[in-house]
Amino acid sequence: MKKTKKKKRKRRKILMANPSTPLHISASLGDLDTTKRHLASDPGSATAVDSGGRTALHLAASEGHMDIVKVLLTANGDACLKADERGRIPLHLAAMRGQVEVMEELISQKPRSILEKKHGCTVLLLCARYNNLDALKLLLESTDIDDKFINSTDPNNETILLTSARLKQFEMVSYLVSHSRISVDSKSLAKAFGFGNPPNDDQYEKLRGNLMVVASLIAQMSFQVATNPPGGFWQVNTKKFDEGCPEGSGICKAGTSVLAYTSKSDYHMFTACSTLSFVASLSVILLLISQVPLRNKFFVGILIIGMWSSVTLIAGAYIFSMRMVQMQTDDEIFSRVFSLAPIFLAWLIFSLVSYHVFQFGIWLIFHKNDAIYKSCEILDSLVKKMKNLKSNAVNTLKNLKSNVVNKLKNLKPHVCCQEQMPTGTVV
Repeated sequence: MKKTKKKKRKRRKILMANPSTPLHISASLGDLDTTKRHLASDPGSATAVDSGGRTALHLAASEGHMDIVKVLLTANGDACLKADERGRIPLHLAAMRGQVEVMEELISQKPRSILEKKHGCTVLLLCARYNNLDALKLLLESTDIDDKFINSTDPNNETILLTSARLKQFEMVSYLVSHSRISVDSKSLAKAFGFGNPPNDDQYEKLRGNLMVVASLIAQMSFQVATNPPGGFWQVNTKKFDEGCPEGSGICKAGTSVLAYTSKSDYHMFTACSTLSFVASLSVILLLISQVPLRNKFFVGILIIGMWSSVTLIAGAYIFSMRMVQMQTDDEIFSRVFSLAPIFLAWLIFSLVSYHVFQFGIWLIFHKNDAIYKSCEILDSLVKKMKNLKSNAVNTLKNLKSNVVNKLKNLKPHVCCQEQMPTGTVV
């Protein structure tokens, strides 16, 4: 709480820096009686400015002091259009701070104040930059502005929708996309979200190198763990219980893993995880060596699945190895740790999968028309090819039939002549 109070005090000091009249101080602090007394003694102080070019209405509007705003507007309504040295009128400051009630009062006093711009930026763009959705809703419901003004751009050629998308203000973007007065450019919106700027070739090669290093490291770890399991190996053949060989397991052969006899189930899971992690890492390395195009989403998906699998499996191998080598007195501690570790890993994987599903959904929304158009083109081409194949097959069969018929016609008179010849006649 102390920190919050300090921040508020510091913020107010900045707003009322170097005031030129006592009215500025009372307006910024919200002292209504003192403000009325200053206005009664000096009505002209309502338009007086401080060193930053701000009137008392600027300060009261930014702080949300509604009663003082009404009093100042009664004293001089033209102060609504007074801009400070940074080009901001009171409505701009109220929009930046999200003072919706103050904005309503200022707009009702001077409706055309909504059309004033701050260095080329409309009050709508200020609401988008400072993520004040309620203030933006108020402005979009106003009948004093047309659709052209609503969809106007700032000096950086960004609309309120693109600004919200660039700042990752998803709630505001969702509202703006569904609003009837907002024009939506899917390509620009996807670019603002970061989906329209593909990396260059150098970035792809850097990504390939990074994946190669990580995959090689995991493959090396998996190989070392599998060939040098925890617990070591039996040095000689033995079946003695006092030497560690469990009863009923027969002979513990030299060169085999000790834990393969003492912790069979955990050792089998440990071996499976390390082996599968090794195979997944080698698969990723093989794909990278084969120079698969990283621009292709299909191959990138395979690489992502391979890396996820290898990382998850090597984590599983670690968990099973720790379970095998833990001390019996630490069972409770390790059980707590290892019960939380798989949950955390599963949550992390779920979060990553959800992120990629969300990213694919965004891509599908913004490229839906293109995907449908391309799908229709592919289907049309397939239908045309099928029709061509069908017509070619029909023509081939007709030609074959006509050839067979012609050959039969040519053979028939000859056969008939041979049947009508008398016996003994030499041809």
